[in-house]
Amino acid sequence: FFIAVTAPTNAQANDVAPTIKPILTSTRSGTQYDGPEYSNVVIETMYDVGLTVLSAESVLKPGGTTVIGLEVSNHGNGPTSATIQLMEAPTSWTYSVRLDGVILETTDINLGVTYTGDSIVQVELLLYVPMTEAAGEFHSVTIGVQPEGEDINLNDNEATIDMITGSVKFPEFNGSI
Repeated sequence: FFIAVTAPTNAQANDVAPTIKPILTSTRSGTQYDGPEYSNVVIETMYDVGLTVLSAESVLKPGGTTVIGLEVSNHGNGPTSATIQLMEAPTSWTYSVRLDGVILETTDINLGVTYTGDSIVQVELLLYVPMTEAAGEFHSVTIGVQPEGEDINLNDNEATIDMITGSVKFPEFNGSI
């Protein structure tokens, strides 16, 4: 036989379930059997992170930094580390993540759970487009976020922003003053 245990919807990762002790009674003879106690039932971590664009410039700045404001949230049942990624961008483009005014060494951020108040983090993605990028080109910039485990809801893991490449001008003065 087997026992199916259903956790409540508000159960948090690594919570321990109450001890289960099966008591079986034969319907034919009325004999009762007390089974061993099971106390190793632990709530599994459910990973679910989301990404929202808070602000974005409409023009990519070749040779400069384009700032995109993001909100990353943890909808899962336990703390997680989430990785912010620039998806399908040209290999010449680079990016970094700024949190509270500090540029992070990696694009990973730690997210707590709702009841601790640190499940939502606002960051800035700093997008560096090389000076050689042609002006006036339209780009769909897609940013994604991935938790450390398998996400149970991929619908809110990416956001796309339509942007155009700005022009870079080098003024030159020919003449005399």
